[in-house]
Amino acid sequence: MQSGLIARDGVRLAWQRRGQPPGNSPTVVLAHGLTDAANTWGEVETRLATSFDVLSYDARGHGRSDRAGDYSVAAHTADLIELVRALHVLDPVLMGHSMGGVHSALAAAQLAPRAVVLEEPAWPEVADDGTKDIAASRRSVVEIADLTESQRADRCRNEHPTWSDRDISAWVEARGQVDPDAVSWFDSWAITNRWREHISQLCCPGLLVTGDVNPTVTTTAAAEATRLWPKVQVRRIHGAGHNARRDQFEPFWRILADFLKQL
Repeated sequence: MQSGLIARDGVRLAWQRRGQPPGNSPTVVLAHGLTDAANTWGEVETRLATSFDVLSYDARGHGRSDRAGDYSVAAHTADLIELVRALHVLDPVLMGHSMGGVHSALAAAQLAPRAVVLEEPAWPEVADDGTKDIAASRRSVVEIADLTESQRADRCRNEHPTWSDRDISAWVEARGQVDPDAVSWFDSWAITNRWREHISQLCCPGLLVTGDVNPTVTTTAAAEATRLWPKVQVRRIHGAGHNARRDQFEPFWRILADFLKQL
């Protein structure tokens, strides 16, 4: 495995790369969700590495990356674009969860990816009207970070009974590292209500994975996605919620592996 740092706008971003030699196999770039980190890709990253060059990174304010003063959608998206270009990745598969899904879809306009995979991207049905309580979100992040690792693990296990021990351990670590101010990402969340405009510009093959347990991507949104993005495949996993890959890993993996074989 290779690892290192790149810098953009004075913020250092930690990345790691594993799997097949770059250039010999397609590169899959993994963008995690808010309050997660690169380590939370877990078994997905491990299995991908048997056939692909896999690049994951800690978003600003997460994991081993620097904390920052700007946690906007625009700043995060620019980070992803810079990472891909700095490491000379060509024709990547961009894969993102939640917040990372938003950034992956936006970055695709400039990176001309081979494909885009979105796991429960943060697509609000309407523009943010200011009702998102940033202060409450920050307090929740601080509250979890202040717990002992054992307490965090117990909380995660209770809230997510189908997660593997590996996923729980990664979540515990990531939640202890995240900058509480990273939740200010929601301040620019309103831009994501333009997701219809963004995906209508995508020409590459795509995979949209969601669940049927309080998903962010509603049935209506998924139907719109297929209309606006003709090359997208939509898959809904029974028993999965917003964390589809961790809630129901094997069904998620089968869907992902089948899609990647088609590229």
